[in-house]
Amino acid sequence: MKKYQKVVTGAMLLCGLFCGAALVEAAEAIYVKGNVQVMSSTDGVWKTLEKGMKVDIGDSIRTARRSEVDIALDAEKKNTIRLGEKTLVVLNTESDDQIDRLNLSRGRVYSNMENIKEGLSFEVTTPSAVAGVRGSSYMVYSEVDSDEVSAYKDTVFVKTFDAEKNQLSDIMLPQGFKTFIDRFESPGALSQISMREFDRFDNIKEDLTSRAEGRERVESEGARRLRETVQEKAAEAVEQTGVIEEVVDTLKEATDDSNTEKKIEELRTVIEEEPQY
Repeated sequence: MKKYQKVVTGAMLLCGLFCGAALVEAAEAIYVKGNVQVMSSTDGVWKTLEKGMKVDIGDSIRTARRSEVDIALDAEKKNTIRLGEKTLVVLNTESDDQIDRLNLSRGRVYSNMENIKEGLSFEVTTPSAVAGVRGSSYMVYSEVDSDEVSAYKDTVFVKTFDAEKNQLSDIMLPQGFKTFIDRFESPGALSQISMREFDRFDNIKEDLTSRAEGRERVESEGARRLRETVQEKAAEAVEQTGVIEEVVDTLKEATDDSNTEKKIEELRTVIEEEPQY
């Protein structure tokens, strides 16, 4: 009898482990663009992440330049995120059945949360800040020495820490506002999110929603051409900026003509004003 009880207990424990893993593994890549890789915490090897692949707690995901990935974090596909280009995150959790934490080392994360369990929150952690919600939409962007948090829907709580992990501040970021945070400092003054930023997020949210439902958002031919043109010009501007700087330095050395220098500065201004995505 005791032997039978041990077998049953062991089977229940194994079932609990596998069932728990299965629930967490509901996280899935629902769209992949460009070069996106995933590394499991168990093997430490970077592999290509493709649409439909599952991701798990402890997995690292990175995107290359001009690459992005949309991920559904829950089985119902109501909690979705987009990782922008040149982003590195580690998936984490404090619940039993879904990923609700992201450790963001660099890059940009858009979050659209509609299925957070009562009493829990979804948080994005950077080297010196934590931004979280209990059901809303927001963006976190982390660079080497600063972070940016934008609240697109509802309120986002933001906590900051110093280099020794001592908490410096705990603020509530209202809907429609954003804040910039220098590394290991308190948040700066709040500023309003522009209509252009709201429009960009609305497009991202629509993409996330449609892809979670297994459909692609319909885009008109004119809108597609305009988007592609803007993206191409933005990419060209980024690549040309370094070249222009070299030209500026060379011409400055070769001539003292004030009119020539003025035209160079005008050209530089045009390039710097190109939209960066």
